[in-house]
Amino acid sequence: MRVQLFPSNREDVPPMRLNADFSERIVIDTASLAWSDSPVPGIRRRMLDRDGGEVARATSIVHYAPGSQFTPHVHDGGEEILVLEGVFTDESGTYGPGTYLRNPRARPTRRVHPPAARCS
Repeated sequence: MRVQLFPSNREDVPPMRLNADFSERIVIDTASLAWSDSPVPGIRRRMLDRDGGEVARATSIVHYAPGSQFTPHVHDGGEEILVLEGVFTDESGTYGPGTYLRNPRARPTRRVHPPAARCS
């Protein structure tokens, strides 16, 4: 795993480049990765790829504790979600394991998670 930190304009979230070079082959045993807390209580993630700070191009496995949610936000590059277990709920519906969602860029999103969910 290749991690490179670079200067940030925010002290609390340093930008990083984690496996961000798409010319390199990367293989990750995701079960061996440690969970890291997100800025939102109850939401943890295993970072697979990241290029930037808290708002970044990123690929993560995300675990939502029951009732946890991100505040409304926009993904300028769009977003993709694969529900691995539990249910994932947003403003458009509720989705179970195996569901893949792709939201276009600049679509405001709000996440609501009644039971625990794990998404990629």
